[in-house]
Amino acid sequence: MLVSSLLKTHFCDLPLHGLFTASRVFPATARVDLQMVLDRLFRTKSIARKLVGVHVSWGHETLTFSHLIVESDHPALVGPLQFDEVDVGEGQPAAA
Repeated sequence: MLVSSLLKTHFCDLPLHGLFTASRVFPATARVDLQMVLDRLFRTKSIARKLVGVHVSWGHETLTFSHLIVESDHPALVGPLQFDEVDVGEGQPAAA
């Protein structure tokens, strides 16, 4: 399934090429806390119908929103989520 199809469904009548995006890089030390907050937030909100991963053919490029809305010539595909195990000093590493 194409990521662009999911985005069209999610944003309904809004043209995808007219959306603005922003990014933020969090320090590695904040990743586990951030993941816990996001999990709690999306568990209580109905806006997150399902979480999906994104697979792109050219993994060496920085993924941008433009990559997600392409429908031809190596489109982004829905794939499984990937998590990193982060050692937080507990018995088990945390998934972030």
